[in-house]
Amino acid sequence: MSGKIVLLFFVALFFAYQPCPAEKCCFTPRDISTDSMLELSLINYHRYHSLDTHKLSFYAKPFFTETRYLERTQAGMIFTAYSFVTQSVWLGINSAAMGSKVDTNSAGGIDDIQFKLGYDLLKIQDSHATVYLVATAPTGKTICRCPLNYPSIGSKKGSLGFGINLDTVVGEIGDYEFSWEFDLKYRHTFNPYAFFSPRNTIDLWTALNFPIYNFNLELGYDFWWQQSCRHSISASQKLYGDLGYVLKKNSYSVLLGLGAAYEFATKNALEKWIVWFTCGLDF
Repeated sequence: MSGKIVLLFFVALFFAYQPCPAEKCCFTPRDISTDSMLELSLINYHRYHSLDTHKLSFYAKPFFTETRYLERTQAGMIFTAYSFVTQSVWLGINSAAMGSKVDTNSAGGIDDIQFKLGYDLLKIQDSHATVYLVATAPTGKTICRCPLNYPSIGSKKGSLGFGINLDTVVGEIGDYEFSWEFDLKYRHTFNPYAFFSPRNTIDLWTALNFPIYNFNLELGYDFWWQQSCRHSISASQKLYGDLGYVLKKNSYSVLLGLGAAYEFATKNALEKWIVWFTCGLDF
């Protein structure tokens, strides 16, 4: 019996290190719905600092992005929602209704849907710490998404992972405190055409948020790393700025914002600029 288990282990190990199928593109572009910067810019601070107690948060982000050196554009609306199940447990969902165009080819649809289940380890006035599980549901029609000639939306690959999110006041400017925001997310993607082949993604996001009167200025950085195949690595870095306005009432808070970013291709990635508008309601 033990010999069969050892044999099965080595068979699984053999398939785990098989290269990607020939029909699959080893380069996979970054999804909009799992982009931590687009999900969290201004929103992360607003969730923790807008109201003393809140149960529901809804956000919408119209966006436009254009890839440098290529005639490739994307535009649409990102939808994000958070709901507290208890005082410490929350659910989050994030996706995008969007269109993509490459040269004369175009496509539209719903991007992959991201789900989060989080638990607040620390939640006081000046500091918050959260751990969460993350999963994505595929919405695409093709496994291969070669961005140079086909403007596909979503993928046919699900993923599971985990992350940590931090928010804390780190200093003062006059009478105003500014906060440090941080999120680190890891996901493992499951590819039905190469089940044991490694598919790992790491997304690190960090920012400083400066509240002045009813305004918020946020400056941040995002690092993305993806292992598409055993020998294929993609990586990029983003710098961004986001200016928000917050209107607070006793039972709700409204967020409006305008942001822009530039993504630098570190390795096998697309270099592009992005602009977006944020509108949200927390109550």
